Amino acid sequence: MSMQVAKVWEEGLQQVDEVQVNGRPIVVLGGMAESLPELDRPVFFKAGDRLMGAMKLMKASGNSTLVLSGGSLYGPAIASESRHIKAFLTNLGLFPERIVTEPQSTNTAQNARYCSDIFQQNNWAKDIILVSSGYHLHRARMCFEKQGFRVETFATDPLESRSPKPLIYAFIPSMQSLQTWETLLKEWLGLLYYRLKGEI
Repeated sequence: MSMQVAKVWEEGLQQVDEVQVNGRPIVVLGGMAESLPELDRPVFFKAGDRLMGAMKLMKASGNSTLVLSGGSLYGPAIASESRHIKAFLTNLGLFPERIVTEPQSTNTAQNARYCSDIFQQNNWAKDIILVSSGYHLHRARMCFEKQGFRVETFATDPLESRSPKPLIYAFIPSMQSLQTWETLLKEWLGLLYYRLKGEI
């Protein structure tokens, strides 16, 4: 049941060649990695697929700017997520001159507000490809549109595997199903909270 609900709620996955990037900035939202003081690289979560999707879009475009949006949830003692990921990509030689970081945000509304500041400072058109998890894109898109962006979304990391399974699996309780429901409920509550606050 959780898979069916997730499929209805999540924005669908796309092939990169279905997206007309046309040099537009590619904005990737944080929450995909953790910075640990003892490591010289970020530790990626399942949502690290956001970065994989963005890399494919960057390669397809050839001249887009990659905007990494995400700060540190643990204060200034820990490097911001976006800066740590930029350092990681730069060390690999990937698009070093085409990456911009937004290192302050700790939630989706701040992602949109602080990215808006960057676009205004650079006099960039607010026409973007927004990359995030499929379940998160409804709220993310509305936050960015609230800040005056024209948004085309690119979904990543579906909540549950889309590989075909025997019908019997639909009736077997699983930890993944519980995690899916938890994620969806948090997202729906976040959507309601943002609407009440006027963030969307």
